[in-house]
Amino acid sequence: MGMFVGDGYINRWTDKNENRQRFVVKFIFDKQRDQDIADYLQFIFNKAGKRTTRLSEKTKLIIKVSSKSFVEHLAKYVRNLRQVKGQPHRKVLVDIENWSYHFKLGFISGMIDSDGYIFFNKRNMKPYLVEIKTANPTLKRQLLHILATLKMDTTEFVAKTYEGSYSVKPCYRIHILKKGIQQHRHHLISMKLNRYYSGSGGVARI
Repeated sequence: MGMFVGDGYINRWTDKNENRQRFVVKFIFDKQRDQDIADYLQFIFNKAGKRTTRLSEKTKLIIKVSSKSFVEHLAKYVRNLRQVKGQPHRKVLVDIENWSYHFKLGFISGMIDSDGYIFFNKRNMKPYLVEIKTANPTLKRQLLHILATLKMDTTEFVAKTYEGSYSVKPCYRIHILKKGIQQHRHHLISMKLNRYYSGSGGVARI
């Protein structure tokens, strides 16, 4: 779920030949850095019996999932708010008060693998800080709430925008501190974290 909020998009159209709607969910990754994340995502969907397609486009790696039932499942947890014409829809989480402990951890894991960055100690190669970035103020507030219910200590700040920047929107940065990472690392299904913990018990795997 978190990976969809960070790097996912829904395409829907009407198949005129069969006179029915088609649904495809796309996940877009960095072709050089995120092969392990794409592999794991395909493994999860294949295990669930969903058909996936893997495509390469220049610097991008794209995983497509063709499934109406998956789109319907996403709608229970995420909705898109319309913005100004020409801008992408803004994703907002639904009913987070009723999310279970493990669902919240899975969501945060997906956000780390999509919009997260790991700061690590160069001497022992262990993470000491996880940063999640978003330009969505509502999602930022919801992320902080979820992390607070998981008792994961955080700090936050707004990154400055500069003239000539790709976007003039403020970018919110949430830092998850070392104690929270270590406390939950065996329950976080994050491939980015697993790159650093794989030699010491790793993070959660299915």
